[in-house]
Amino acid sequence: MNTTEMLAQLRLNCLLEDGALDYTDAVLLRELSDSLVTKFQDSIVGFHNGIWQQSYYLSITSGTPRYRLKQDVTVLSKVEIGTASGTDFSDTVFHRLALAHEGHADLFESSFNGLGQPLAYVLRGNDLVLLPTPDNSNYVLKITHFRRPSRLYPSQNAQAGTDRGRVTAIDTTNKRITVNAAPFDQSLASPAAPSDGASVRIDVVKTSGWFDMALGDVAATWSSANSWFTVTSTQPVRDVQVGDYVRFYGQTDWPMLPLDFHRCVVDVASTKVLTQRGYPQKASNYAGDVTADIQRFETLYGNRTREEPRIIRAPLTQLRRWRLR
Repeated sequence: MNTTEMLAQLRLNCLLEDGALDYTDAVLLRELSDSLVTKFQDSIVGFHNGIWQQSYYLSITSGTPRYRLKQDVTVLSKVEIGTASGTDFSDTVFHRLALAHEGHADLFESSFNGLGQPLAYVLRGNDLVLLPTPDNSNYVLKITHFRRPSRLYPSQNAQAGTDRGRVTAIDTTNKRITVNAAPFDQSLASPAAPSDGASVRIDVVKTSGWFDMALGDVAATWSSANSWFTVTSTQPVRDVQVGDYVRFYGQTDWPMLPLDFHRCVVDVASTKVLTQRGYPQKASNYAGDVTADIQRFETLYGNRTREEPRIIRAPLTQLRRWRLR
């Protein structure tokens, strides 16, 4: 379901007229976005199976140990370090840094004098601190993390009657993503496309599966003459496919869940809106449906690999040994 369909279903669930002053599209989309985070984020991170997981590169400056994590990082999965030459990090060999807990970080720091190759890191607030302090600027960090889901905004795809930001071609060498039309920045008071040559932060949203990001939070410049975004960040664009959608960072038309659980997000938001409007019994009915859906979600996706166990067979002579007695 895209956000146009979700809004229509939410209004139907809550008996809301289209022109309700207290429940505009912006208010309902905020409720839908919050419902996605509150009901699914903890379960998905707890699955430990790579869902909502992304990586990005971070260049290191000699003598600087502290680096701020991106705002969409919720839980760190691992931090790796490598030595790179140039700006293309796709062929860099990375190895994992050890996590030093705060209680032992001071002991780790005191054992090193001056600068050196980072061997561990400690997390302080939203800052990642390398131990020891880096001794050159050729190091690159690869930070793998669970991403905070994008917020839901009005649809800009063909199903909603408009079609903006659909990927029509990819140039992996020059890191150019061609689209059919520039997407609008829906966070603006009056949504608008980027101006020619503007530097923007974008996501590339998949339109199937988990509706997650083929490319997340990268800097790019827009060329209106060529209808393409040129990615200026270090991330490669090889995972982007024709048919994906370019959106401004943190904006999406679809909740980051499999299609059969989009309705559950609507039902979660319905319980909130109905409670606000003074319909506790109707809200309770939807809450029961949500509980069943969450249990089904955890059963289906808590362990996505269910191969048949191998059967260990004894040698044929052992199977027939009883006949020899």
